[in-house]
Amino acid sequence: MKTLIPCLTLATASLTVGLLAFSSNSAQAATWTRTITAFEDNTSDTRSPNTNFGSSTFLSVGRSPTNTNSSNQSSWIGFDLQSIIDEVKAISDSAFITNVTAQLILTQTNTNTSNPNNPTGTRQSPNFTRVSFNAFQVTGEFSESQAINPSSPPATSSTLLFSGQIAQGNNIYQSATLNNTLSSLLTTLLTTNNLDPLNPQDSDFALTLRPTTSQNIPAFGIYPIDDFFSQNASNPASRPKIVLKYDVYAEATDVSGGVDVKTQVRGGGNNTWESAFLTVPPTGPDVIQSPQGQWTWTNGQYANFQLSCDPTTDIATFVLSNTTNFTNPQISYSGSSCDDGFDGLRIFSSAQYRANSVDPGASMEIIVDRVSSIGSPSFVNVSGLSAKATVPGVSQSQLVQDLAVFTNPISQGGLGFTQGADVVQGRIALSWPGNNPQTTIPSAESRLQIQMIPLTQVLPPSNPGVPNGSLPPSNSPGNNSPQSVPEPSSAISFLVLGALGIRLKSRKNP
Repeated sequence: MKTLIPCLTLATASLTVGLLAFSSNSAQAATWTRTITAFEDNTSDTRSPNTNFGSSTFLSVGRSPTNTNSSNQSSWIGFDLQSIIDEVKAISDSAFITNVTAQLILTQTNTNTSNPNNPTGTRQSPNFTRVSFNAFQVTGEFSESQAINPSSPPATSSTLLFSGQIAQGNNIYQSATLNNTLSSLLTTLLTTNNLDPLNPQDSDFALTLRPTTSQNIPAFGIYPIDDFFSQNASNPASRPKIVLKYDVYAEATDVSGGVDVKTQVRGGGNNTWESAFLTVPPTGPDVIQSPQGQWTWTNGQYANFQLSCDPTTDIATFVLSNTTNFTNPQISYSGSSCDDGFDGLRIFSSAQYRANSVDPGASMEIIVDRVSSIGSPSFVNVSGLSAKATVPGVSQSQLVQDLAVFTNPISQGGLGFTQGADVVQGRIALSWPGNNPQTTIPSAESRLQIQMIPLTQVLPPSNPGVPNGSLPPSNSPGNNSPQSVPEPSSAISFLVLGALGIRLKSRKNP
């Protein structure tokens, strides 16, 4: 564990707390790629509504005119994402996924002799497209053991995932909507801990392919139906699959080799501290480091902060000031690699009632205003990255969190930094409606507080000998888990609730 530089000048105008920086290994290939093969699929057919096609080697899609009616064959395909969820959660409870791209790969076949296009296992005009279709997410349940009745099919979303045609051989389908749908689903699964292990549908992504147009020219051996291989195909390479690519990030305190300290800014009080480092041991609660900093809050007035990391000296600092002059730090934390800066930042605000001290309506707020990347002399203004917690009522509390990944592409809500950020600036405010939580006895202490936790990108296994689910030694998961925030008489546990919201907009300074 690194040690703090043992010098502190106390002042109400400027307070600086050092923060250990981390190396994110951003220069290395960091995108994860996982291929998920369908675990179940089926076909529904209006001509045979009670026939179960779950054991078939084929998935059919098409429309065949029969007298005045049209038959309709739709395919239903399910993928179990649990292996991805387990792998990411094994890194840390704080780990999450961004920048998801997906490709659905289906293999068309001419070997289904029950298809009129292939009476002998071959077809006329093989390159002529017979069928086009629309794909929708399935929100209900289906299985291979029961027929899918077209008159009462599983529930589906009305949002179109993509449209496609069926061509010879391998077909690859992709779209922004497919990416966003899977990204949202994976985020929900990662932040939901009540999945039923006996019901794999909980971690499913399923879709159905519904025919839209089809060609029926019997004189030329062209009929309005086509087939893909199902997950029952003898050749595993021909089975339906989804190829997912994504980036993984986690709180750096949860990753071996990552930052081992957080920054806490709190209401404090006359006889206690307002800012300090929190180190994260392998087990047990966070440890408050010495020295701590003193600060006097003005009701509702913002104090400016700066979190910076010097990649040349490997010294990181956190400054709290009544002005925008951040040139005179009093506390620093040094000796860690700052080469790649901060990949991102997770911020928390917590407000908890305390009788005769922290009244309902008291709040703590943090706003991140601007960020600069390593080597850049200018700042990028940001909006939407903030957290404000307010005491809802007597004996009640509130926790609010937000995060930003600076190395995310701009198209994914990030700043597109290739080496992370070296300076983050913003504002923190303490507000109270009645009792001044700094002067009461007991005082606010950590009942009103902010925490800032750097994020680091987690690398996928890259060596052939590395088993699936493990990480390179340079950036592998540690044994740390999210801990409570200690204070003299109690602890407020930071629990991450709900889906992660990555909400970062940017505009260059003129």
